[in-house]
Amino acid sequence: MNASSHPGICRGRLRCLFALSACARRAVLGTVLALAVATALPGSQAHAQQAWPMHPIRLIVPYPAGGTTDVLARALAERYGRVWGQPVVVDNRGGAAGLIGTDAAARAAPDGYTLVLGNNATHAANAALFPQARLDVLRDFVAVAFLASSRHALVVPAASSARSIADLIALGRSRRLAFGSSGVGSASHLISEMLQLKSGMGAVHVPYRGAGPALTDLLGGQFDFMTATWASVAQQVAAGQLRALAMGGSAQGTSGPVAHIPPGAGATSFVEQGWPELDLDAWFALFAPAATPVPLLERLNTEAARMLADRAVTDRLRAIGFEPKALALPELAAFFPTEVIRWGAIVRAVGVRLEQESVR
Repeated sequence: MNASSHPGICRGRLRCLFALSACARRAVLGTVLALAVATALPGSQAHAQQAWPMHPIRLIVPYPAGGTTDVLARALAERYGRVWGQPVVVDNRGGAAGLIGTDAAARAAPDGYTLVLGNNATHAANAALFPQARLDVLRDFVAVAFLASSRHALVVPAASSARSIADLIALGRSRRLAFGSSGVGSASHLISEMLQLKSGMGAVHVPYRGAGPALTDLLGGQFDFMTATWASVAQQVAAGQLRALAMGGSAQGTSGPVAHIPPGAGATSFVEQGWPELDLDAWFALFAPAATPVPLLERLNTEAARMLADRAVTDRLRAIGFEPKALALPELAAFFPTEVIRWGAIVRAVGVRLEQESVR
């Protein structure tokens, strides 16, 4: 299946062409205004920035502990804390598809002491999932540092009879299946939703507040399959507790072309099995409240780039399923709004929409 055969995706792409310039202008204007404010800072504020950080920094993770985003946040917190001599405290605020933690970060003072580790769900797809939410990620946040991406894997418990996507579809046509996800509107949800809709399986969605709780129940046989980032399932697949039926990686993703399927995956790619539309990367980036002074953004971005240039760090991240990648602030200003548009088109194609009041 390609995009031209799916009118929902085609219309989404047409909307992207008209909306992109406005979104890009908004991001660029925000950067210009922040620069103007930074150059006009009173002496006391400028001194406070030079002395920053003078007390612990809070890093909000809008998911429970143990998931992919949390693992990356703790690696980043350790690095920042060691370099700056102040603790970086990870604050897990899961719930409402990441909206609770993200909203808390947006309402924090723009002083560099509250940051949030977001991803393609919290800072892209949610804009389309929650059209009535008071949160506007393009207005309320500035992107600080791109950190990594991670391919997705379609996994089943080791006891499952399925060995491929075709096997899973055949199983789903013989009985009612259920699939778990790391949250409503997450890539974990949207990819599995696309599979079950296009295949005609009619599987039941069981959402969780993060990948950690979902994987615990998948291992316990509480549902039949799940799409998850390779970073969150690599250890279980290697240990023989889960089986990967398909992997992302043969197509162009946010991290660029991927040369091979990770060792130990034991699966061919989505593309090779005839499902290119399921080959979507998850990405992870650091965000700060809008109006955070540019000098602080530059310090955070620079240190993140230094961290990702450290071979020991990148080897560690790759070993647990991440593909590290650094972007400069101008590159982020262009990347962020285009991802809001891209994931919005995917949400509309699948037909998922939520109201803020309906999510706990």
